[in-house]
Amino acid sequence: MFPDSKLYKDGEEFEALKNGAVQMLAPATSKLSTMFPEWQLFDLPFAFPDMKTAHSLMDGSLGQELFADLQKQKFLGLAMWDSGFKQFTNNERPLRTPEDFQGLRFRIMTSNVLKDQFEALGAQALPMPFNDVYQALVNGTVDAEENTISNINTQKFNQTQKYLTLSNHGYLGYVVLTNLDFWQGLPPQVRKILEDTLREVTIWERERAGEMDQKQLVELEQEGKLKITRLSQGEKLQLQKSLNPVYERLSKEIGQDLVNRVIRNSRKGE
Repeated sequence: MFPDSKLYKDGEEFEALKNGAVQMLAPATSKLSTMFPEWQLFDLPFAFPDMKTAHSLMDGSLGQELFADLQKQKFLGLAMWDSGFKQFTNNERPLRTPEDFQGLRFRIMTSNVLKDQFEALGAQALPMPFNDVYQALVNGTVDAEENTISNINTQKFNQTQKYLTLSNHGYLGYVVLTNLDFWQGLPPQVRKILEDTLREVTIWERERAGEMDQKQLVELEQEGKLKITRLSQGEKLQLQKSLNPVYERLSKEIGQDLVNRVIRNSRKGE
């Protein structure tokens, strides 16, 4: 196992998987969006009111369709794991209204939806590899970023930022991928063992991710370095309204039907 881009940098790992240099990856869903635009669905802001709703999408028929699409590039999706819901951090001010985002420079993963999200709020979006974010926050290349509580804590972004806004505005998950030819070359009994193990691990991982998120938020609160803002439901709705153009643009790119399926799934969870 090689964590934290130690074997390949962001953008190199998919080619390594295709040519068999590595056999498995677990990239963030956003990283798939350049090759598979439909995976941008998971980046849509405020698409999932809770984790149960996100799981119902990824484990349901739409998730199966997205997994099937991966095989066009000789990838096989084996599981989806949680990091959690994303929050905003920045160095300038508490973020409560769309106007508060004006002029801020946010680091993002490479994703048109994430770019549109921040531009709709009047901020600048700067794509950047994950391992470069800490230093970029230190030297002021960016003012702000979005991430899960666990990433904010483990990557020590809390040491470089002043404000944390608890917004739960976006889902961050990981897709466990393997090389399709490699998988088909395994003996059936080995594939069965791996499939069974991954099912068990996925249940454990999702539970563990939720527990870690809550535990590490308490740690950040007790540490006291970040000024923490909790958005009210009204403030979330105000942000959500400002982000409607993100849905409109993605509908034009991948089709209104797919976006509508996400919206219907979200409403079931409300």
